Amino acid sequence: MPDLTPTQSAAVRAVLALNAGRVVLGLALLLAPGRLLRAALGGAAPGPEAVALARGFAARDLALGLGPLLGARRDPRGLRGWAEAGAVADLGDVAGLLGWTGLPAAIRVPGLLVAGTATAAGVVLPRLLPRRSAAPAAPGGAVG
Repeated sequence: MPDLTPTQSAAVRAVLALNAGRVVLGLALLLAPGRLLRAALGGAAPGPEAVALARGFAARDLALGLGPLLGARRDPRGLRGWAEAGAVADLGDVAGLLGWTGLPAAIRVPGLLVAGTATAAGVVLPRLLPRRSAAPAAPGGAVG
């Protein structure tokens, strides 16, 4: 485990907390997609297509959340790419929420706050995370 500055340690903790939340959301959406979609749809029952799509988003959030949580146990310097990938996914969520016509404001506004904050964190935090050291070049400059 590398020595980290206080800023790097705080950034690592923030990324891990964000991704723990991503895992919780993914599990909830995987285990109870109908209940969560019903809340988002103002009580209307979701169709099977919506439930299937929700499970796909659940898998995405589980993968994007578990990757950094498991990887950081070995070396927190690998978190940068995971944080950036999460930001791309979260930006997609922002776009989806903005484009979802008819979504009640009671769902849209908190969703935008969460997804927008996660996007911003995914843009800012990677700059504060520890970097991987460049691998030493092989003798004679060969890559290997």
